Amino acid sequence: MKIIYMLLIGLIVLLCITAGAAKVMRTPEEMAFLQRFAFSANMVTIFGLTQLVGGAMLLKRKFRTYGGILALSTFTFSSLLLFKDNNLTFALLSLLPIVLIIQSVKINRQKTM
Repeated sequence: MKIIYMLLIGLIVLLCITAGAAKVMRTPEEMAFLQRFAFSANMVTIFGLTQLVGGAMLLKRKFRTYGGILALSTFTFSSLLLFKDNNLTFALLSLLPIVLIIQSVKINRQKTM
């Protein structure tokens, strides 16, 4: 179970880092998508930094719950924007990180109780 849990954390961290880095680097795809929702370039960068911080916090067991909550909020917000944009395929796929994060936070809370 511990190996599966660590793989789960690793996958979530990887998703946070890649999603956050794409925003911080202001890739054309991220900028075009988020600017449709009136995000400025600085807002996109802050959003990306939030994802990066959430992913980094997941690496340390002490901060894992808070990192999970931070990552969960950013992925949920992204998913809501995708649904609003009628991009249903990608919106449904983006629910996977949300499920993974919820599961990892549950496991982490059980371990710390």
